[in-house]
Amino acid sequence: ISFKAADGLQAGQTKIQHRNVDVGVVESLQLTPDMSRVIVHARMSRAADHYLNEHTRFAIIAPRFGFSGITGLSTLVSGSYIEMYPGPPGGSQRDFIGLDEPPILSPDTRGRSFVLDANDLGSLTRGSPISYHGMSVGEVLDYKLADDRQGLRITAFVRSPYDQLVHPETRFWNAGGVDLTVGP
Repeated sequence: ISFKAADGLQAGQTKIQHRNVDVGVVESLQLTPDMSRVIVHARMSRAADHYLNEHTRFAIIAPRFGFSGITGLSTLVSGSYIEMYPGPPGGSQRDFIGLDEPPILSPDTRGRSFVLDANDLGSLTRGSPISYHGMSVGEVLDYKLADDRQGLRITAFVRSPYDQLVHPETRFWNAGGVDLTVGP
């Protein structure tokens, strides 16, 4: 598995897990010839063999600190690990490109993604909650500069069954954060 960095991984100790069940262990780490990535060699359990295909993804789960809080908090005690995200059945594969960041949602989460246009990001970050009547119904997955460079495109995910509430007249707004202006 190729990653940009080895964030806390250790040969012989770091586990590969799926839903908190060990499915493999890191055997060795090495740099690519151009030293731009880390190659993780792992031994996987026989039970995981069937799921190693072109749809499978891997991400390093390590503590991450940001404006939206701390993620991977459990790794402060247990140490970093690699999460395996199996996909639908497919052709067998043994070489993988790891995700740069863990996904906000489990790949099997039911719901729909929507693209929202905004003038600015405000206090939104990856993982910011989307609320309906004060109840969390989704998350901000990602954001990028719009093609015209005049605004932003925000990818939002609304979990099922709340995704059925979204229709062409639905309006989203940034209800979080504090905007403070101090003057004389």
